[in-house]
Parts: sequence; C-alpha cells; structure tokens
Amino acid sequence: MKLVLAAAALALVSTAALADQCQWIDAKVAARAKALLKRGAHVSIFCEPCGQKTAAVPMKIVDVSMKSPDPAQPQYREISINGHDIDLAYTFLRRGKTDTFDNVARLVRCPATDVSDKVTIGMGHADQKKGPKTRARQAQAPGK
Repeated sequence: MKLVLAAAALALVSTAALADQCQWIDAKVAARAKALLKRGAHVSIFCEPCGQKTAAVPMKIVDVSMKSPDPAQPQYREISINGHDIDLAYTFLRRGKTDTFDNVARLVRCPATDVSDKVTIGMGHADQKKGPKTRARQAQAPGK
C-alpha cells in the first residue's frame, strides 16, 4: 500500500513539474519574451508533455503584460497574453507570414524539455471547430 501511495505522489509531482517549465521566469528572460510577443502577432498554446495532440487555435495578441507572480519571490516574473498567464514552454509564436510557429521558450533561452522547437499550424484552419492541423518538429541531436 505504501508503494502505491508513493508512486501516486511521484506521478502528481512529475505532472506538476511539467505544468510550469517556463511560467515563473527571471526578469531578463521575461523582458526578452515580452519584446517578442508583440500586439497583433499570433500565438498558439500546445502542451505536448500534457498529452495534447494538436495546438490550440491561434489567437491574436491584443495585450501583453509582465508581473511578479508572488511577492515573497520578487526575482520571478510571469507573462500574460490577453489577460491569461502563459508558460513560455507551451507557447508558440508565428513569425512572418508562414504557418510555422516557434517555441517562445526556445527563442528566449528558457530551458524546457519535451517540447518542439517549431510547429506548423494551418492558419486557414484557425476558424474551424476541429482546430488547426499541427505538425511538430523536435530538434535533432548532433550527429543524427
């Protein structure tokens, strides 16, 4: 019984760790992210470690803010887009006019695991109820 409880506790901790890889970040990383996430750009949320199979329908950025999420830990900042706190590890930014969205954590050098560098999201599908088609690309290890 103790083994089962220990395994369940470990599973909960592992899931929680995946949920906020780059949500509370240092001020320099947050400033780089805020500079990238410009009003009018499109972003999509795609949490691969959470088991999502497709990215969310892209949304246009109307407002970007940066705040300190916990007064007891003033060294951390959190980015919000359109009033929603985001995790940079699961946020993908469309740069240019292509259907390719870049992982924001990678762009601002926030270490994140089990996430793609880029995803392709058909912008023509953004207004359909099924959601956009997504193709993820992981970084290749050197020598592969």
